[in-house]
Amino acid sequence: MFAVARWSVSGSREVERLEYVVKRLSDGEELDADLSEALVNAMALRGVDWFGAGADVDAETVASMQDECRAMLEEGFLRFRGAYQREDADRIAMMIKSLQQHLDRKRRKIAERIAAAQQSGDSRRQKLIPALRGQMVKEEARIEQRIAELRLKATTKSQDKLVSSGILKVR
Repeated sequence: MFAVARWSVSGSREVERLEYVVKRLSDGEELDADLSEALVNAMALRGVDWFGAGADVDAETVASMQDECRAMLEEGFLRFRGAYQREDADRIAMMIKSLQQHLDRKRRKIAERIAAAQQSGDSRRQKLIPALRGQMVKEEARIEQRIAELRLKATTKSQDKLVSSGILKVR
């Protein structure tokens, strides 16, 4: 029995992945994720239809195991989404902190240039003060806009969608 789900999450970045679960009908043992993916993909490429499946397996057992596989995928998705949300929140906080530090450095530099122009007594340098203040206003607006965009991305969107499920006969 196999099930494949497509997991999508988006926030400050988008991530999509396929997740595979395979369990043996004979004993219910779960294969590891890499082996499950390899088996399902190999069967998709080289397998043949199993027309007698309905007569060869117990439908209730298959349905029950399919439910187990889907539940495993759903639990895995919840863990995946939680980890993504924590990582994304850290990423956004770090980006906002970096932008705020950049803005603080710019403010200090421009304030130093304004102070130097005021103290110089040079009228040409003092005429630059309004332009320097304009630079600061423009830089503040640009950084604040970027921070607002990042805060909007802090809301994570996610989707867990079953792509395929079925039974495989491996000889």
